[in-house]
Amino acid sequence: MSSDVLGMVLDGSEMDLQDRIMDAVAHDESGEEVVEDIDQIIEERKEAVKRVQENFLIEDQFGESELEEVQEIIQESRNEQVGQSEVKRVLELFFQEFDGAMRPEDNDSTDGRVYHIDTPSVTEVDNDAVESSYPKATFNQTAAQNNQHLAFMSVNHPLVKSITEYCLDGDWIDGKTAVEVLAHPAHDRGIRCNFRLGYETADGSDETEEFVSIFVSEDGEVYDEPPETDRFLSPENAESHSEVQAIAERVPSLVERARDEAQRRVEQMAEEAEAENAEAVAIKREHAERYFDNAIETWESRLETYREDSERGKDMAVSIRRAQSELEDLREQRKQEFEALREEESVLPKTPEFINATITIRDR
Repeated sequence: MSSDVLGMVLDGSEMDLQDRIMDAVAHDESGEEVVEDIDQIIEERKEAVKRVQENFLIEDQFGESELEEVQEIIQESRNEQVGQSEVKRVLELFFQEFDGAMRPEDNDSTDGRVYHIDTPSVTEVDNDAVESSYPKATFNQTAAQNNQHLAFMSVNHPLVKSITEYCLDGDWIDGKTAVEVLAHPAHDRGIRCNFRLGYETADGSDETEEFVSIFVSEDGEVYDEPPETDRFLSPENAESHSEVQAIAERVPSLVERARDEAQRRVEQMAEEAEAENAEAVAIKREHAERYFDNAIETWESRLETYREDSERGKDMAVSIRRAQSELEDLREQRKQEFEALREEESVLPKTPEFINATITIRDR
């Protein structure tokens, strides 16, 4: 029912959510401004939705709390968004590994928030949207709003998007091994495997993915959370390090143990999601049953009346055919609706995607 309500609240010429967001991005509006706009429109349309509900079969099950779900989604997005400090850190790390550069420019008016960025050559390939350099760039939204000549390095900037895509899709790390050093020597050494875990509904209407790290100690014990590390071991030291060699010999079996745990977790995720879906689908099924029962009963009653009138000599052939056709359509619609609800309720786990791994040692 939540999707139905979201449609009633946000649908219509007064409110196109996607257009509103894209317009905000184009004009560098703050998230707060967009949220306030959406909140205001939702409040204005609540009364209209209430009036619609009075004529719906869902009236007794469906309350104002569903509308509040929209604001909750907005609030979660506001709290969990990627900040500009993270964007800046990603670029700094990327430039350390490749040939790009980022130098602060002397500019008192923006408190040193202006940078000269030389784009790494690897991100310029087949990407016309990325420039070779950005003489005046900033990670500060206010500074960018006050100076149209500054390039605002947000998550949606072509350079940032290009770097993200390169990191996710590139094969440039193949064959290399990363080694982390434990922050506390008492913790077990082992291997941390990173997976992409996901599931989807059988009808494909909902899909969820999570990035999950699974740590397996050298004796095969799986940790709920990977142990804390405080640094990486340099490639020069890692190659001949005795602890690295000891763990490396057991990598195949440890990775297999991590794969088994990833499969268990993704199945658990799917089961939990299916249980949540079952509650929502049960409400939809109840309302669907009521709707179709009422509609079918109405047309069956009409058909009976038409037949009685026909027996009394009235020409009811057209009305009878129409009633029979309506009943046929309703029964087919009912069948399709319940098949769709079964697929919507069913959640299928995806095969865990193994991304990469790091060997974790003590080095003390």
